[in-house]
Amino acid sequence: FWLLGPRIFLALGQPAKVSELAGIYLIWLMPAVWGQAISNSIQRFLQAQGDFTPLLVLSMPLFAIQLALLYVLAKPSAMGYKGAAMASNITSWVGALALAAYVIVCESRRPDETERRWGGFTKAALDLRELCSFVKIAFF
Repeated sequence: FWLLGPRIFLALGQPAKVSELAGIYLIWLMPAVWGQAISNSIQRFLQAQGDFTPLLVLSMPLFAIQLALLYVLAKPSAMGYKGAAMASNITSWVGALALAAYVIVCESRRPDETERRWGGFTKAALDLRELCSFVKIAFF
């Protein structure tokens, strides 16, 4: 759908120039989708465990990073709206990596293995049937 953005916007009655620029923005924003997918999976894991602290603690630094990147990449540079998309890409991946690091570090430091909620990566994480069910949940 991302590549069809300009056509969709035109079909919704947007002017041609707006549809074209929005399509370019969507293309530049595509890397953020993968960062968000990783981040959302980790967020669901933490929420299921009742562990909301990392999400809360991480939100303010990510907000500050996003603002700083927007100021640097979008406002004064020639990148403009492409810089805004790039700022979102970077922030998305920083958040995903920070949450992943939190889970890996905190879970590995639990003294009792029976208290560990995450046993690490396994082949089951790459099971296509499970991935399909995750995608279904994401879209519906």
